[in-house]
Amino acid sequence: MLNVARIVFFVYAVLMITGGIAGYIEAKSVISLIAGVVCGLLALAGGIYITKNPTVGLVLGIVAAVLAGGGMGPRYMKSETKKLWPGGIVLIASALTFVVGAVAIASPRGTNAATTTPTAGDR
Repeated sequence: MLNVARIVFFVYAVLMITGGIAGYIEAKSVISLIAGVVCGLLALAGGIYITKNPTVGLVLGIVAAVLAGGGMGPRYMKSETKKLWPGGIVLIASALTFVVGAVAIASPRGTNAATTTPTAGDR
């Protein structure tokens, strides 16, 4: 599950960064640029950090999804046109990233002494 989360975080990072740049180019929105780059870098750091410390990496990716989705969700809901881009896409991608991160953080990662069955020599 960690590999799936890692891939999702990388794809999400690219979407956030390119979306922030597109928002700046199309609408001269500095807020879109900053939010997209910050959330994208958080997701990228999460994807990279999963290999070193999975819990920290997953939390970073989840935080990126919550920040972007939490920022764009209300904006999308208030819009009259409900255009799919950028609000709908960011909301869907953030929800997907959040769910993948949450499932990965809840999934068991390896074994520990408390979950292993004792062998005849251990009794």
